[in-house]
Amino acid sequence: MSNLGSTEAFIPQNDWSEYEERLEAFFIANDVPDKKKVHVTISLLGRQAYSTLRDLCLPSSPSTNTFDEICALLRNHYQPKITVVAESYKFYQTVQLETENVAEFASKVKRASAKCDFGTHLPRALRDQFVIGVKKNQATKKKMLSEDKTFEDCQKIAIADETADREAKCIENENLLATPVNKIYTNKSEPRKRQVLMPQHKQFNCYRCGSSQHGANTCKYIKSICHYCHKPGHLESVCFKKQRDEKQKKIHLVDTQMQEDSNMFEVGDIQNITTHTMYHVHSTSTANDSHENLKVTVGIQDTPITMEIDTGSSVTLFTKADFLKTLDTCDTLKTPSVFLKEYGGNKIKCIGEKVMKI
Repeated sequence: MSNLGSTEAFIPQNDWSEYEERLEAFFIANDVPDKKKVHVTISLLGRQAYSTLRDLCLPSSPSTNTFDEICALLRNHYQPKITVVAESYKFYQTVQLETENVAEFASKVKRASAKCDFGTHLPRALRDQFVIGVKKNQATKKKMLSEDKTFEDCQKIAIADETADREAKCIENENLLATPVNKIYTNKSEPRKRQVLMPQHKQFNCYRCGSSQHGANTCKYIKSICHYCHKPGHLESVCFKKQRDEKQKKIHLVDTQMQEDSNMFEVGDIQNITTHTMYHVHSTSTANDSHENLKVTVGIQDTPITMEIDTGSSVTLFTKADFLKTLDTCDTLKTPSVFLKEYGGNKIKCIGEKVMKI
């Protein structure tokens, strides 16, 4: 007849009392008589544990001892007498780890109390340490602070809140995935697909006529006059100015310029002014275009102000009239810390700057 269940070899780093309980259950399940318990135990212990048992039984053999005597020897060897104070200290240091859920933490608290000898104080000690060590928000802990709550009640409250938080996060993630992404284009036509070019050897063409058969020094059009920019040395078909002007009719070009002009302020103020990057946006509208500027109403100092959206600007500008609408005064403005110029190079006079509530 085959045995019911199985018991693996004992690992010295594990708890001997747990292994002893499993041996007792194995004997009961398989009706092992008392006279065979020693031999069955020796056959199940494993090589390392049996070697230790032999040393403990010297000069006699392990088989000459009773089952209770063998268990006592191994228990005293693998589980020396504990200090209740030390075990209680470890119990009160038990907290929930980031990788543990509430159920796992509750089991850890009960396991830590096994050797503390709390006696009739055990239910309260379990509840108190669970409430202290569980990683939940203040609302959850307030529910558990009632005097009539037991350890089991607190565990149910924490598990319910943990489940609710997990489901709420799942719903939030699903909503984020379902939110459509709006694309904004600068014109009404579909955006051009970017063409990916494979690396290849760079080919230099003559900038005077565009030919790849000779260099610019030997080009016969070296003295020709361009019919577009009226400058000598190249043809209209390769005129850089013409290409640049045609390109500006099709796309938005954003370039940066470091603004440095100390003549706008008094000498004493220059040391407090920092260099700032201004973004100049070249208009691309043609006579046939009907694009309107994008505008949005922004609450500044609790006052609605309609402003134009410019994604290429690194500063926010608005007029003196709009500033006064916020019920503020110019006396509160600080000396400007940036230099501003428009695209044509003309200076933009700045009254001042201020950090405002939006």
